[in-house]
Amino acid sequence: MSNSDVEKKLLEVFRELIDHDGYGSFSVNVKILKRNQKEILIDCGKQYRFVIDSDVTRLKSTDLKKNYSAA
Repeated sequence: MSNSDVEKKLLEVFRELIDHDGYGSFSVNVKILKRNQKEILIDCGKQYRFVIDSDVTRLKSTDLKKNYSAA
């Protein structure tokens, strides 16, 4: 699983909530695992679980701003 897969799912779930005609909630939990990995749980009624390598998650805040401002 790659960092971009997690980013795509985050944006997909966020857009679904914005388009939904009613109440919605959205939470993200990140846990540090062994073997230099992180577990990312996206909860919005359904749960999506991703396990990614920790070294992949090291993005600069400027990279995140570029990615999300373009979306």
